[in-house]
Amino acid sequence: MRYEEALPGLGDRFEAEVRAVLLRIAELPESAPIYAGEFRRLLVRRFEHGVFYRIQGTRIVITAVLDLRQDSTAIRRRLEF
Repeated sequence: MRYEEALPGLGDRFEAEVRAVLLRIAELPESAPIYAGEFRRLLVRRFEHGVFYRIQGTRIVITAVLDLRQDSTAIRRRLEF
């Protein structure tokens, strides 16, 4: 869904919530639970999305920001490379 098309300003709110999640990940990378394999997932407040990432040594690799309303099998496929 394109939030800005649905409601003016909603896209900005979505971006702000994703930025807040990214800051939390940077500050406390191990705070999110393991989702699958080495992937962690942190939820985006007020939106049905999750930020999926891995910790690789001293690096944090953001893999995807995904809509969680899709089937969990589809999400797991998206995380496979």
